[in-house]
Amino acid sequence: MARAKKTKKPAIPQSERIKNALKFAEDSFQSLQDFVQKHRDKPLSEEQKQEWSRFWDQLEEDLIKLVHLDNTQLYHPFVQHYLLSWPKNKDFLRELHRGLETGIKNRIKANELSILVALHEGREKGQSLHQIQRTLERQGLIKHISRQAFHKLRSRTLSSGDGKGPFYNQSALPPKPQCSPKHVKEAWAKADRVLRELGTRPEAKEELDDYIEERRKGLALHFPPPKTTSND
Repeated sequence: MARAKKTKKPAIPQSERIKNALKFAEDSFQSLQDFVQKHRDKPLSEEQKQEWSRFWDQLEEDLIKLVHLDNTQLYHPFVQHYLLSWPKNKDFLRELHRGLETGIKNRIKANELSILVALHEGREKGQSLHQIQRTLERQGLIKHISRQAFHKLRSRTLSSGDGKGPFYNQSALPPKPQCSPKHVKEAWAKADRVLRELGTRPEAKEELDDYIEERRKGLALHFPPPKTTSND
């Protein structure tokens, strides 16, 4: 008796797979936010820390899958904000999209990263070098040194860590799409609104960034933005 032929399931169209991946990334990000809101200002148990870690792992996994389906998703706001704004992790960049790691040095040391972040954020806030130096000293991230010594430290740190721009090879990015499907435009716009909302709610953004930086121990230290002082 002849066996019945197995019928192949119809392949899911690429556009539909991307649409689903965008939804998964959105849901993962929302789950992470919900967890942050629920446990704000509360000490986390070890079990809760593991739970948070799972949320972050899932978000990162979903964003990577999204990029692997469509490399133009490297311009997705979540990808740009959370995956391409961390210093010099060659293995991760290679996993996300081959070529991003080209020409990028291995990750800089943790103490150098803290100084680099402070210099970068201080410059954005219009702070003087002396204000940045005082912040680093108060944080205990550098010892008390003369201004001249700090200038030398700044020059050395900027030369080793680049000090500006993205921490990946921009030439490896595909051209930004000029005309995207409606569902992609809507997903990017929604993600952009979420990030802007977090940016206007400092307590929410600080909580989320704090958790993410904690997750990336060994790559980045938690470094709160330096407070602007009225006097230099």
